Amino acid sequence: MKHQLLFAALTITASPFLMSGEGRGTEIAFSVSSGTTLTKTFEVTTDITMDSFDMTMNGQEPPMLPSMDLSIRSEMTMVFEDTYKDISDGRPASVSRTFETLSGEGESSMEMEIMGETQNEDMAQVMSSVLEGESVEFKWDEKEESYSTVLPEGSALDEDDVEDLLEDTDFRALLPDDEVSEGDEWEIELSNLQGILSPGGDTLLDPEDTEEGPSAMGMGNNDMGSLNDYFNEDCEGEFTAVFDGMQKTDDGEFAAIKFTFEVSNAIDMTEQVQESLEDGELPEGVGEMEIEAVDIEVAYEGEGVLLWDLKAGHFHSFEASGEFEMITDQAMLIEAMGQEMSIEQTMEFSGSLTYSA
Repeated sequence: MKHQLLFAALTITASPFLMSGEGRGTEIAFSVSSGTTLTKTFEVTTDITMDSFDMTMNGQEPPMLPSMDLSIRSEMTMVFEDTYKDISDGRPASVSRTFETLSGEGESSMEMEIMGETQNEDMAQVMSSVLEGESVEFKWDEKEESYSTVLPEGSALDEDDVEDLLEDTDFRALLPDDEVSEGDEWEIELSNLQGILSPGGDTLLDPEDTEEGPSAMGMGNNDMGSLNDYFNEDCEGEFTAVFDGMQKTDDGEFAAIKFTFEVSNAIDMTEQVQESLEDGELPEGVGEMEIEAVDIEVAYEGEGVLLWDLKAGHFHSFEASGEFEMITDQAMLIEAMGQEMSIEQTMEFSGSLTYSA
């Protein structure tokens, strides 16, 4: 009888440990072997339309304000080949990256009606980057706790070409710090947003010069900035992730991290647009143009899922999509036909922004 009581007592005492062993959390970590090479394909699609357009000239609304419809769509593809060395604490000591593909296509369609006359302008653009086909190396600086970007000997690139690149293209910032159980939630620091929603940082993927010349707005090709500009360190909002358990696909079974985000940002693009204008041609009949201000407000709200290969120690796929809104306020001085005019215009856009990797 004493032996039975002793056994029962030991069983009761040990049961919490047995239960904790059975309910042990899932470790989701970046853990590829040193020397591993991964090829990653990122696709980003932007599809927006203009909802409203307002303009003043010399502080007054023009007697015949044109009505305007404008839609813009772009698709970008980026293929990186990354080779890792010396992984520790979920981070590589160095990453050698080759930009296999950096390409994109964009199209805009504008219809403007003024004084009973309708004008249509459709423009197609091809995007490319000086980084395509080139290689860089990211090296972890333990003292600075950041990566430095190193160009190989004989590289055709300049230091300025790579100063805004980002090392993490593995979505490591989405991973939990500790083991998690299904349903566990955690917050993503907004300082990591740029690396998640702007793959690789600023890859200099810009529209090539076209025969059409300046854009329909009478300004350069980069008036609305880029994803790298939108999701910088000044973003505000919320970014939450949750472990959604294991998910089976045709490729296998993967840990699923679902996330939701609601972010906003205000960007001053004045200097960038002025430089773009200086490099381009002015619209017909315009003698001089000075950009006084280009302010952009963006908001992006959506959700996505990251599938993580626990055995291989890297992501399997990434999907994110949501509603995108943007307001641009532009102010400029124009000299035309011997007269100087102060023009201010506000445009509101809405649409979608979609990612896959």
